[in-house]
Amino acid sequence: MNKQAARAKALEGALSVGDLRRMIDQARGSPRPMSNVNKTIPLPQALDIYAAALGGRDDAEVPPVLRHDPYRDGMRPTGDALIITNILRDCA
Repeated sequence: MNKQAARAKALEGALSVGDLRRMIDQARGSPRPMSNVNKTIPLPQALDIYAAALGGRDDAEVPPVLRHDPYRDGMRPTGDALIITNILRDCA
């Protein structure tokens, strides 16, 4: 998935941690050797990083993707939105 499509899907806030873990598990058999997010990192290592980022979370949890920004009048993406975007780029 390209960067803009992955970011748009991540900001919908509809993917649960369990959905993301399933995507990671399905991508483990991919013949692609390198990550789409960072071409210098092997895909298996990137998948391990994503799995570690989701560690300790319940499968039913839907991570918050937007938070109030006190310096701007509006909302701002969270760190979880970046993690979800990267998972979608490598796994979807």
